[in-house]
Amino acid sequence: MDWSRTKTIFIVTFLFLNTFLAYQLVDKQSYENILSEQNDNEQTFEELVETENIVIDAELPEHENLPQLIVETAPVSYDIVEEFYGGNSWFEDLDEDIVDGSLELTLILSSNFSVDDGLFSSVNAFVEEQILEGEYYSFGGMANAENTDNVEMNFYRDHEGYTLYGSGGNAHLVITVNESREITVAEQQFLNIDVREEFEELELITAADAIEALFDEQVVTRNATIHDVELAYYSANTDGERAVYIPVYRIRASDDVYEEDPPFGDYYIVNADSGRVTSDESLSDE
Repeated sequence: MDWSRTKTIFIVTFLFLNTFLAYQLVDKQSYENILSEQNDNEQTFEELVETENIVIDAELPEHENLPQLIVETAPVSYDIVEEFYGGNSWFEDLDEDIVDGSLELTLILSSNFSVDDGLFSSVNAFVEEQILEGEYYSFGGMANAENTDNVEMNFYRDHEGYTLYGSGGNAHLVITVNESREITVAEQQFLNIDVREEFEELELITAADAIEALFDEQVVTRNATIHDVELAYYSANTDGERAVYIPVYRIRASDDVYEEDPPFGDYYIVNADSGRVTSDESLSDE
C-alpha cells in the first residue's frame, strides 16, 4: 500500500471538510445576524401606533381561538312566529299559507313606527323590543334602497356572542325606514348553526395583528382613527341557503375622530386565521 499517497488523500479530504464546515458556520452566523437586524428594525404595535399617529378609539377584543361554522337558512315555522307576532299590534296579520315553510318572513307594519328621536338608537330599540329574538341581532350597516328614498338598515344574527356577517348585503334582518323616518317593513331570516366536530379551532391572530395588517395593506394610513374592532364571523358567499363562516376581525376605520348616529367610517374584514384583508362595501354606511 502506498501510505504516502493515502496520507495525502486524507489530508486533502480533511481540508475540504474543514473548509465546508467553516463555510456552513459563517453562513449560519450571517443568517442569524440578518434575522437579528430584521427583528431590531421591526416596530412593535405600540411603536407603529405612535409613529404613524394612529388613534385607537376602541377597546381591542381578547384573543381566543374559534372554529368555522356551517350556517343554513331555516324554514319559517308559522306556529312559532304567530305566537310572538300575532299579539303584536305593530304588525299586520300573518298569512299561514305564505309564511309557513318560507325562507324569509316579511313583516308589514300596520302603523308606521317613528324614529325621529335618533335613527340608529330608535331602530335598535325597535329590533330588541318588537322583533322575535331581537336581542340576538347586531347592527351591521345601512344603504339606500334601490329606486327609492328608503333606507335599509342591516342586522346580523349573533352566535354565542359573535356576530355572523355576510357579504353582498345579505343580512339576516332588514329594517326599512322611509323618507319620513318611519319604519315600514321588517324582513327576517332564521338560521340553523352547526359546529362540526371535524372543524378544529383555528389559531387566530390578535386584534393588534389585524390592525397592523390593515396598515401593511395601506388600507389604514397615517393619522387614521380606529373606531371599532370586533371579533366576529364572516362568509364571503351568502347567496345560497348554506354558507361557511370563518372567524374574522371586523374593523371600522376612518380619517376622522368624531362619531355619528349611525356609526361613522368604513368597515374592513381581516381573516383572523390568515390575516388577509378584504373590504366589503355592503358593510359600509352610504
